[in-house]
Amino acid sequence: MDNVSSNDVLVAALSRILREKFSIQFVPENSQIRCLAHVVNLVVQKILATFNEAENPTDDDYYAHNKDVPLHYDPEQDPDQLELDNEVFSKPNTREATDSDDEAANDSDSDGDADSGGLDMEFDPDLLGEEAEKLQNLTVLQKASRISRNFLELTTFLALTHDDQNMFPRLSGGTCSAIGQWVARQPALRPLLLTADDWKLLDNLHKILHPFTKVTLQMSKSSTPTLPWVIPMYEKMLEHLREHVSNNDLSLSLREAVGAGLTKLEEYYEKACGCQFNVIATVLHPSLGLSWFGKYGEERKNQAKILFTHAYDSYKKIYDNEMARTKRAARAQQPTQPSSFLDNICAFDNEDMDETLASELDLFFAAFRTHGRGERDAPLVWWKEYAYRFPVVARMARDFLAIPGTSVSVEHLFSRSRHLCHEARGSMKAETITQAILTKMRIKAGYLEY
Repeated sequence: MDNVSSNDVLVAALSRILREKFSIQFVPENSQIRCLAHVVNLVVQKILATFNEAENPTDDDYYAHNKDVPLHYDPEQDPDQLELDNEVFSKPNTREATDSDDEAANDSDSDGDADSGGLDMEFDPDLLGEEAEKLQNLTVLQKASRISRNFLELTTFLALTHDDQNMFPRLSGGTCSAIGQWVARQPALRPLLLTADDWKLLDNLHKILHPFTKVTLQMSKSSTPTLPWVIPMYEKMLEHLREHVSNNDLSLSLREAVGAGLTKLEEYYEKACGCQFNVIATVLHPSLGLSWFGKYGEERKNQAKILFTHAYDSYKKIYDNEMARTKRAARAQQPTQPSSFLDNICAFDNEDMDETLASELDLFFAAFRTHGRGERDAPLVWWKEYAYRFPVVARMARDFLAIPGTSVSVEHLFSRSRHLCHEARGSMKAETITQAILTKMRIKAGYLEY
């Protein structure tokens, strides 16, 4: 669930009710699964807040306002973006170039550094007046965002200029140079020109924040279990931020921002490690297992093994009781007297035989040697093939691997149900709503034809 304080209150109240009315022990500290996508948003927002590029997540949590929309923008799924990418531009006639364009290019060449694309170019404030002052006061990311709003014109410019390097020889300096030259050609956008330091800051921020994008995309998948990856993702993000905190090549302000994000991430990492579901799900993933915990020391591996064994024992008791009832029912259906000569010979008690085979738990811990680790994004395929060898652990896998590591799929389901459960359909029964949503999802997945 989300990491808002109201959910903490909800879980605490639920724990008290379960304990008092049903004698069920539910401890929030080791049972509350926190949405990793929300944690990522909090960490990134904390880093940006240090640069005044975002509000402090403690004061204004952006995720809470936007959790019902797609978690991350995917340009490959944007039809408008795909249309722009596939558009073919014709080369312009060089003779049609205007004198103003030539003057802008000459000013860019003379006033700016060749490697920064004329980024220090001055502009005429009389042309823009009060609007120019507002644009100049924007932060670096806000300026970059304003530039990207004119994406169609900028894409056209880059496509044309990169197609003919002789027309604009300065573009060989890179994309930053191209964007700087394009901005210089737009009088209304010249206050948005980024300096070499601004581009360096954007580049460093990209390097710092890009892994968080990868984590978000991986944890947003609905076709594969995500809970096993929660703790490994935390470890990867922690390693990444610690590396940048100790990077002396970064500016002091940037390292302080990364340090603030690292503190926020460590706060939720401790809570994630204290949740038994995260640990057990990681062990159940054939590509991870206990071996993954071994990367961080034998002590941590043993702790995970103890926790998993405790959960296994609980499932084993239920499984043994079910098997005992099945055997008693089978015996009750058998005739009291052997019905044939062979039945008399084969009459013996299987339970009296010594069990010399290794326990199921030991076999599972060594399964990666005998059965491989399967595909990282398809652990259920591995379990479908080898579940019969580990009947008790397979039950655990069905329960724990079904838990999502983020609330993304749940929020998307709420968003779809919001359109279905309109006030004009207030008389629909819960069963009808369920069937309608499932039918829509199956049609979208290609399981049904209509």
